[in-house]
Amino acid sequence: MPLFCREKDMVDVFCRILVGQGYEVFREVAYYGRRIDVLAVFEDQFWAYEAKLTQWPRALDQAHWHVTAVDYSSVVLPLPLAKRVEHQIFRTYQIGLVGLSEDTWFPLVEPVTSPLNWPPAKEQLARTVQSFRNTRNSLCIL
Repeated sequence: MPLFCREKDMVDVFCRILVGQGYEVFREVAYYGRRIDVLAVFEDQFWAYEAKLTQWPRALDQAHWHVTAVDYSSVVLPLPLAKRVEHQIFRTYQIGLVGLSEDTWFPLVEPVTSPLNWPPAKEQLARTVQSFRNTRNSLCIL
């Protein structure tokens, strides 16, 4: 039986873990016609996470799109799959890889600070985050 039945279940667990570790966490954050599954904010740094149950190449592609607006971008997969995928491709794209169990996250590839960060994109994302803070929309709370 799979570790997670739905992507939403996996994202719920991941958000709960991040909030418990002190991150400010937002879900489904709009960004230039796309959405970031999970955006974690910690010490004024933006961490984007794309979650997938199976389609890791698609998640890698999506995570790569986010590097213009965030400091770090990663893919979150169920731990058994995350252990099996080719880690070198994540290193090549400087995208992190996280394996998720039922209650713990395992950083398998550390993300690199985005060299493609574009200040206008990050400023737009910061405005979206501030709007979420003001309305408490999409904010994950324990």
